[in-house]
Amino acid sequence: MSWQWNFDVSAFLVLLSEDEELGFRRASKRLVDVLSLAPVSGLQAYLRDYSTLIDVEERQYISPYGKKVAPLRNIRVAQMISRRCLLEDGTITFCEIKNTSSKAGTIPALCWLLTLFSWIVFAALVAASFLNDSVSWIGKSNLIAFALWSIFLRALDAISFVPAKVKPSFPDEHDAAIFLGRRNSAFVIEGSRQDVLRWTGTGLDYRRDLSRTWQTSLAYLHWIARIGTFILLTFVFCTIPNGTSEEQIIFIVYNVLGQLTTWTALRLHTKWTLSELQCVEKRNVPTRTHVYAELLRRYDQDDWSEAVGLLPNTPIWIEWKQRVIKEGIDPKELYDQCKRKN
Repeated sequence: MSWQWNFDVSAFLVLLSEDEELGFRRASKRLVDVLSLAPVSGLQAYLRDYSTLIDVEERQYISPYGKKVAPLRNIRVAQMISRRCLLEDGTITFCEIKNTSSKAGTIPALCWLLTLFSWIVFAALVAASFLNDSVSWIGKSNLIAFALWSIFLRALDAISFVPAKVKPSFPDEHDAAIFLGRRNSAFVIEGSRQDVLRWTGTGLDYRRDLSRTWQTSLAYLHWIARIGTFILLTFVFCTIPNGTSEEQIIFIVYNVLGQLTTWTALRLHTKWTLSELQCVEKRNVPTRTHVYAELLRRYDQDDWSEAVGLLPNTPIWIEWKQRVIKEGIDPKELYDQCKRKN
């Protein structure tokens, strides 16, 4: 009995979903990401219009000083909250934005080591391709083309977009951004208005500091990137399935490198972002009522909770709010008292 191995190459190209790759692109890649020789993951994400990198709202936050609910446009912060489990049930965390540029410790070094690792693996795969007689032009061309095209796509993202600039009024005044979890949890970022807005409202924007000629050239390059990505995908799916087992294995290993690099880089970057915050206070909160009490007692100025609809507009909650700020009684017991009274 003879056995024949069939490799589903497409599965290795989309191991990471399109949304995951888009999230990585929207996080505004650092130089260490651009220089990586690992292939892009979720290559189909680059078929979409480049405007999708700008028009994004991950989650919402509450501004107690601004009395508003606003969308979070900083994808790095959104990824930090979700991947570092900062909205874990039963906890409320208050963090302050560091005024001085913080040292991220060994995180940048680890990111550079990851890039160096991609160069080493790529060099090994190239050597295996050219020293192995069973690897034809199919394996060599796919490996080289995929690597060069990945560098082009990352570099194009880097030169096309920059973090949006914001200039709030009264930038030195104190501000905060409150993120509520699904149940009894909250994560709060505090700092000056300028810093909080930089952390919450600065999504990506097209680079404006270029001449009109360069901006027009970038628009053409975006179309070239989308068309070229389609051609590359078509080339891969037409050639690799018809290649030898060695060629398919080399291509699969290279794709695994891309998946691994993206997965690791996302987690390193979220830790890098978190290192720029200083944890001021972290408490256990058994119920959602305790979360509301912590927020109202910490930010007791004006009636911001009514403006953002933090609490239900019922007689019980109105009385509870008035008393919870002044009285030190347990918030849940206080609510039970108000409920019995009404």
